[in-house]
Amino acid sequence: MIEDFIKDKLGPHFIRPPIFSISECIKESTASEPIIFINSPGSDPIKELQKYVERENLKEFKKLSLGQGQEKQALSMFKKFSDDGVWLVYQNTHLFKSWMPQLEKLVEDMSKPEINPNFRLFLTTNENDYFPVSILQKGIKLSVEIISDVKSIMYTNYKNYSDDYFESCRTPEVFK
Repeated sequence: MIEDFIKDKLGPHFIRPPIFSISECIKESTASEPIIFINSPGSDPIKELQKYVERENLKEFKKLSLGQGQEKQALSMFKKFSDDGVWLVYQNTHLFKSWMPQLEKLVEDMSKPEINPNFRLFLTTNENDYFPVSILQKGIKLSVEIISDVKSIMYTNYKNYSDDYFESCRTPEVFK
């Protein structure tokens, strides 16, 4: 009933969640701020990121699922990739509560001038009460919800294809 009321009084665009756009997020980002994906059940922002990287012919991004025993690898990957300008994804940061102070330090270091301007740090986490507030304040935060209406699903799928994809068949006008 609340959705019907809002739709009637304010319009249908107020009840539809905005369409997730990884490209808009990346355009707004800089090397000095992490992009934080707050996971919701069933969503996979890393797949969207992979599609974006492939579509834009960018360097491959590197990812590491955080957990016990990953400290050294996480630190060495950050150092190497922040120097080289390669995108880095730390997945499941919520599983490594003891490493949060170190992650906070790395995010602080992202403001240093020696960080390659092409570098991007992506973090995925579930909601929790110990994720450092300073990282949340500095980063771009995204919560990717599972979409359920057909129009949004079709639009999301459509925007993932390039013009070359649509031009690749014998009748591109019909296909589009």
